[in-house]
Amino acid sequence: MNALRSLAASLVLVAAAGAASTASADTVGSSFQVRITIQKACDVTTTAPTDVDFGSHSSLSTNVTATSTISVTCTPGSAYNIGLGAGLNASTAGNIATRRMTDGASHYVGYQLYQDSARTLPWGDTIGTNTFAGTGTGSAQARTVYGLVASANANAGAYTDTIAVTVTY
Repeated sequence: MNALRSLAASLVLVAAAGAASTASADTVGSSFQVRITIQKACDVTTTAPTDVDFGSHSSLSTNVTATSTISVTCTPGSAYNIGLGAGLNASTAGNIATRRMTDGASHYVGYQLYQDSARTLPWGDTIGTNTFAGTGTGSAQARTVYGLVASANANAGAYTDTIAVTVTY
């Protein structure tokens, strides 16, 4: 009886081993995508533009110049344009706006902002005409604003204006 049980146990083990060696595993496959969308973006506020400070003068008998820096960070490869508004105190003659600072008492000092150090290319907000065009690199790109107050007579006082910076991308 023991021999019969041993034989039966052996046969079960041999059958199990044979089944394991002849059975093959079935598989099924599929795939999936990995994706991301990078949206173009620009930032001009992280590093705020510096003020154009013409300083303090006892007269405007000669031209006065000053500069400012605008830093723009845009997604690499993104085209952008930097435009500068006419200011809060602009005077318009026909379709030409003249930038002016005011002392708050109805006195004005005219000025202009330029894209070049020779002060020949006025800066405005009309894309394709008087804005600065660039392409983003992913890093801050600095652009200089060149200011000019032309020689003129002006009342004594502290004059200011505010210019809107617009980045179109």
